[in-house]
Amino acid sequence: MKSNRESSMSAELEVVGPDKKVHGAAWHSMMVGNVWVSLPVLTLAGLWAGKISTNLILIAGILGSVAGGIFPWIGGYIGAKYSLPNTLLSRGAWGTKGAVVSSLTTIMAGIGWYAAHLLLTALVIIGILETILHVSTSYTILVIIAAGLLSLGLGFAGINYISKMVKYFVPILLGIIIVMFVIAMQDVGWTYHNVAPLHSTLSFGEVVSVSFSVFVMSFIFSGDYGRYLKNKNQSFGGAIGPIVIQSFFIIVGVMMYSATGSVDLVTQLIRMHLIIEAGFIAVAVTVVTNVTNMYVPGLALTTALHGYGKDIHRHLATILMGIIGLILTVFIYTHLTYFGFLFDFLTLVGAIFASANAVVITDFFLRHQKYNIKGLLDNSKSSIYFYKGGYNIIAIIAFIIGSFVGYFSPGRFIPLFDGFIVSSAIYILGYLAFNYLRTNILSDAKSEAFVETSVVGNENTKVGGMK
Repeated sequence: MKSNRESSMSAELEVVGPDKKVHGAAWHSMMVGNVWVSLPVLTLAGLWAGKISTNLILIAGILGSVAGGIFPWIGGYIGAKYSLPNTLLSRGAWGTKGAVVSSLTTIMAGIGWYAAHLLLTALVIIGILETILHVSTSYTILVIIAAGLLSLGLGFAGINYISKMVKYFVPILLGIIIVMFVIAMQDVGWTYHNVAPLHSTLSFGEVVSVSFSVFVMSFIFSGDYGRYLKNKNQSFGGAIGPIVIQSFFIIVGVMMYSATGSVDLVTQLIRMHLIIEAGFIAVAVTVVTNVTNMYVPGLALTTALHGYGKDIHRHLATILMGIIGLILTVFIYTHLTYFGFLFDFLTLVGAIFASANAVVITDFFLRHQKYNIKGLLDNSKSSIYFYKGGYNIIAIIAFIIGSFVGYFSPGRFIPLFDGFIVSSAIYILGYLAFNYLRTNILSDAKSEAFVETSVVGNENTKVGGMK
């Protein structure tokens, strides 16, 4: 008989049954899109303002957003098809233990994005307190801790809370942001100028790449939410929400920059003495977005440790993620500049995620979209996805080389595409070479993991094959 801890653990990682697959494309669009209703995305144009003309920011930013939508679309499709967390599905490509790569990249992205969001929110809040109460900026670290604990506490609630919050609160919040943008532009005047710097410091491709990089992190959590879709064809919703919101926020930033010289809508609201409105937006987006930034890494840590035979409850994993996120936020505040960190973070994580996603997506289509569910859930050496020692060396090599190329290939049209293409190409060659060797030379039973496998198991199957 299973203990309460084991029951709770398996509940986090079980196949989502048909009774829970009750959502559609609109829900998926809001669930994934809610991550984009955030202060860092609202100020995304600030990464490029003054470094490239406003016309090029609009074109490149929106182009990168549209191109990046492919990741939440495919991630949601795979999640809906197999009803498993993405970090478990990735075992097909990485191996039972190798799937830790997917988990670690998710954890790194979640914590980094959490810190970027938390710091900007804290700076806005301290700015408001300084304006109203003349509070010293020396209290910024205390504000960071308070805001972090708020989002960490809500991160315990899980998918049901996030779903309800997104359904009712996110549309209201987005509507308020739109209204505040209109009010701000009415105050400064609806003017637009193609502001061009004397010397551009970024290429068009680099702007596209950073805009694109925000989406590569959505592949995994779109898949985690996609598990609850009624059918896989509704997964396109996961792309629509982020594309629309990020494109609109880029337009907001560029319009504000053209009219005021600053991309920050919240700062403009403070200048207009709309303190309550600015404060509401700052606090609300923390409540909305950073919940997901804690929930997904916590789940990723849970599945990563499970691959090594170690069980941890998602709540404890979430606490650990929150503590690390708080420490990182304080470090950024005391040692780095905000936009400098955000640009470097998006570039680095974008390169890593583009290559990691390339491995999983390429593997999925090479297998004709077919995985053995019992093999994915089997945590033992008998799993056909255990490979050699639990790792698929071909996937790891493709990932490392692709990440290196994606990060160190500036000056191309979209640098992150370089890493994606290289990882895909290496994985395809390795996959085909292994299958050739298996067919003509090898006779290892575990090589069946590279053979087209049928979908087995049922919706009630849980981790370890237990029902």
